[in-house]
Amino acid sequence: DPDSLTNAALGVERVLRSVPQIRPQSVFAEQLDAKPTLEILPDRDRLLYAGLTVAALSKQVSLYQGQRTSVTVLDGRESIPVRIRAARSSIDDPYAVSELPIFLPRGEQVRLSDLAEVRYRPGAAMIRSEDTFRTLYVFFDKEAGWSDVEVAEAADAALKRAIESGDLTLPAAVGWEIAGTYENQVRASQR
Repeated sequence: DPDSLTNAALGVERVLRSVPQIRPQSVFAEQLDAKPTLEILPDRDRLLYAGLTVAALSKQVSLYQGQRTSVTVLDGRESIPVRIRAARSSIDDPYAVSELPIFLPRGEQVRLSDLAEVRYRPGAAMIRSEDTFRTLYVFFDKEAGWSDVEVAEAADAALKRAIESGDLTLPAAVGWEIAGTYENQVRASQR
């Protein structure tokens, strides 16, 4: 769940800001920012009554002229990408999009909202993964006078203490791994 991952990263950020070996102003938790996505959820019963298929509805929605934006028509588990070409003011307003005219095979005209639900939802954010695990980074720099290894060990110890004391709660599937230049120092010292 992206929200759980983001909240965990913000919790780690809060803990790391209190570690003396870390410059507090340098601690930064990556965020999963996503642009809103316009979704159109067709009502299959209404489409059937109107004599349209999901594909025919998608085609009509994509025919409007002007600016472009990406829209997703949800058909069960399938997401069908559609481009709407309409005035920017129309695309930015879900109500205006829901008012787009749709022409039926019988020659009648209805509003898109008569055949489908139109809504904005948070879009998909780019979520990194390493070894099949979703990953967010929390960046930080060390205070002067400390080695990378000392800072990494202090950060790791602070996170463990925060979890043990209840100051930091991570969801069951969320963990952390300290990474960075200190890894090179650890490998070099093991040789």
